[in-house]
Amino acid sequence: MYTAVVLEDDAQAASVIEARIADSPYAGELSVTHVASPAALADRLSEAGRPDILFADIRMEDDSEDGIQAVRDLLPWGCGTQVIYITGYVEYCVSVYETHHVYFLLKPVDQATFNKALKRALDNLRSREERMLPVTYKGKTTLVDPVDVLYIESRLRKVIFHEEDEDHEVYSTMSEMAEVLPSSFVRCHKSFLINMDAIQTFDATEVMLRSGQKVPVGQRYRDSLRASMVRYFGMSEADREEVEKSA
Repeated sequence: MYTAVVLEDDAQAASVIEARIADSPYAGELSVTHVASPAALADRLSEAGRPDILFADIRMEDDSEDGIQAVRDLLPWGCGTQVIYITGYVEYCVSVYETHHVYFLLKPVDQATFNKALKRALDNLRSREERMLPVTYKGKTTLVDPVDVLYIESRLRKVIFHEEDEDHEVYSTMSEMAEVLPSSFVRCHKSFLINMDAIQTFDATEVMLRSGQKVPVGQRYRDSLRASMVRYFGMSEADREEVEKSA
């Protein structure tokens, strides 16, 4: 069962969204809650955690905060919540791209279009579940999404998954981790694996990640890192030459 929250300050509009969910082919997969304000959404998140899906109205009667700002503040990139914006104002079709979301719906929303948006959100959730890695440390198992991992560090007998806002530890080896991680992860140092999707800049000695963190590049791994990046990003000939100069 997936959890869904409807952020809508108009009770009648919220009822329409809930009716659309009930009339969709996916109604039996969702547990739905309604909140009427960003503040109420924050309270709900503190009590029950982040929902799997958020249906968010944008313009609120209280203009101090709208749905886009609420998503920006409460549901950061990579958190896993599938955001579907529903609004009567087409001018927000650009502003929503300041945040992560899977669909932008204009009121009134017909059932077929609503079903498409909901299907995309559920497909994303199922795909996320399939790629989750169970990480067990001191009897506690955490499901880690590799997409959220910036880099992996080997320290003594432990491997540490570094995300933007938290770390996860497991007793393992870098070789074992490399076998189960997606192709976006590459060895750059004897003690580090990096997620190439998280790279902001790099040179011959270190990689700068989007978080601002720096990861060293070992001399032994420079050539393989360069080759991996060229393959992964499909670089042009000119880009390849620049990569070779930096490495």
